[in-house]
Parts: sequence; C-alpha cells; structure tokens
Amino acid sequence: MMTMQGSRIILKIKRRAALYLFGTILALFVLTLLVVQNRRFEAYVCREIEARAGAELAAKVDIGTVQIRLLALQPRVELYDIKVFPKEPGKRGIADEPSFQAASAKVVVRPLQLWARRLDIDRIEVDEPHLDLTQKNGKWIGLPPGLFIST
Repeated sequence: MMTMQGSRIILKIKRRAALYLFGTILALFVLTLLVVQNRRFEAYVCREIEARAGAELAAKVDIGTVQIRLLALQPRVELYDIKVFPKEPGKRGIADEPSFQAASAKVVVRPLQLWARRLDIDRIEVDEPHLDLTQKNGKWIGLPPGLFIST
C-alpha cells in the first residue's frame, strides 16, 4: 500500500512531466514559427513557387516577394508583384511582356492539413489582375500551352 508521502511524490513527478511536455511543445511551436516566418525561408518558398508554377504553366513566373502569415485568423501565403511571361508558340524563349500580372495574391490555406503534409487551399484572392492576350493567325497568344484557343 502506498503511503501519503509516496502519493505526493508521484503527483509531483506527474506535474513536472506535464510541465516538461507542455514546455517542449511550446518551444517546438515557437521554433517552427521562427523558421517559417524567416526571410530566408520566405525567399526559398518564393523560388519554389516560381519554379513549380513555371513548370506547370510552361512559362517564366516572377514573384517579387512572399510573406507567410501563420498566426493570422486565416493562415495564408501572400505573393507580391506577380508576373507570368509565356512561351510564344513557334519561337524559342519567352515573351518580352508578361501576359498576366497582379499586384498581389493571397492564398488562404487550411492549417490542419499542413500537419498531414498536404496543402489544402481554401481560396485565392488576387488584387489588381491584368491579363494581356494577343490574337495571331486565329490563335490566342499569352495563355499556357494547354489553354491555347483557336477561333
């Protein structure tokens, strides 16, 4: 049978273990925020978005800056000064002028999906979008290759 003194010691150990666990979780959370909301990490995310979007659109994608907002009511990634330079059909290289540009775009994500290593986008808000398309020989120039439309 356990004495009163023994049960107090066990209770003290449990409290201390709970405090250590809570402290460790809090420290990991703060460390994650420091890493994710770091300028170097944001620059890395910017390069990744440019490369992946450019490969998907078969175009050159330029993004001025990226800001990650995890502590907002709606966690989001904010992209500023977005420009998409398409590849023109029949020519090598990219166009001189962007076919799409926007002052900014906010990509609102669902944070719980990030724990599962998934990116679940709730919505995308684009500010001041500008789309510049040209029609040559019955084809619209400035769209990604899969979206070329013949008239």
